[in-house]
Amino acid sequence: MGIANKVYMVVMLVMVGFAFGAQPLIGYNYGSGDRKRLNEILRFDYEVLIGYSLVLGIILMILAPHLVGLFMRQPAIVRMGTLMLRALLATTPLMGAILVFTTVFQSFTKPISALIMAIARQGIIFAVVIVVLSRALGFDGVVWSQAVSDCLTFLIGVVLFYKAMHDKNRAS
Repeated sequence: MGIANKVYMVVMLVMVGFAFGAQPLIGYNYGSGDRKRLNEILRFDYEVLIGYSLVLGIILMILAPHLVGLFMRQPAIVRMGTLMLRALLATTPLMGAILVFTTVFQSFTKPISALIMAIARQGIIFAVVIVVLSRALGFDGVVWSQAVSDCLTFLIGVVLFYKAMHDKNRAS
């Protein structure tokens, strides 16, 4: 899992940098009430983050056995590490959207929504999912728990995002 997480973090850190780098633009345009430009920035942010994560995720999924093999040569570890890396990468496009949601909530001064996003993915939802899936599926449940947590966090983010955008539309 350590090997898979290290490779995965390369993808994630670039995504986090881009998402939070766009945050001032989101905040400035939200604050000025320029909905057209705000929507353009959000569309660009989604396209770049989701596109980047999709392309890189697919490439790394294909290369997963070779990447894990760079760290360890034992076939069983390579096999398990490959499965773990692919499970982590399976939801990277959703992570792109989750990062945009988080920056939007912070920029829109929606602290509760931002807090929910921050503690959901690797906090409350993940804790529940890993317990349930490990009991139901054993090792495979543990491996896929982060992906399931990402999916659930994404769904929560969609609901909160549309609520935030609706609140902004009403205020405009």
